[in-house]
Amino acid sequence: MEFIHTAIRVSDVEASKRFYIDGLGLEAKREFTGDDGVRNFYVGGHEGAQIQFKSDPDGEAEIRPEGVDHLAISVENVDRTVSQLASEMGYTVVQDPTDMDEIRFAYVEDPDGYRVELIQSQE
Repeated sequence: MEFIHTAIRVSDVEASKRFYIDGLGLEAKREFTGDDGVRNFYVGGHEGAQIQFKSDPDGEAEIRPEGVDHLAISVENVDRTVSQLASEMGYTVVQDPTDMDEIRFAYVEDPDGYRVELIQSQE
């Protein structure tokens, strides 16, 4: 058994691409529009698990970031990534970089208000 993906609703696929691909360096994996008109876009890293973004052009599906505690993404350098996302791209930092055990982590908000934990291994 293998975890494949999780899906979240977003208001603007292009804004999500900017955050997750340009800002975090994840890779575009797949994109299609379903028979229902909902645009679907997937991003992922090296390990296989992906995030599916679903955008309803009619705006009928409610976007509820409060229903997701957070998404966690591994990054090479938390401080550099937070600086790029906040200073250069204008995203909100929820928690500044912090050390805990063998990791350094921070929280930022994506364009729809989902909290994203950025994790750097310090081993």
